[in-house]
Amino acid sequence: MNPVFYTGRKKKTTVNVVAVCDAHGRFNFVSVNWPGPVHDSRSFSKTVLYKSFCRGWRPFKGAFVIADKGYKNEDFIVAIKKAKKGRKQFYK
Repeated sequence: MNPVFYTGRKKKTTVNVVAVCDAHGRFNFVSVNWPGPVHDSRSFSKTVLYKSFCRGWRPFKGAFVIADKGYKNEDFIVAIKKAKKGRKQFYK
């Protein structure tokens, strides 16, 4: 393993994990194909799951992915942003 390749922005050794869970907390998808310095949204955008969602596939009607503020909202991604009063809200 090349330590430089797996050194993240905080200068620590990292591995980028993309994981998707269902409403019951069960993992439905996991990818560890990208090194630590790669942004989470880029890692996700290179997965088979993302590409399937872009083509219109959904595991069930109305399915979407909840992501953190580092992701851009898309028709199937809802990014959580902080509200002005410190409470989290969904923006789509």
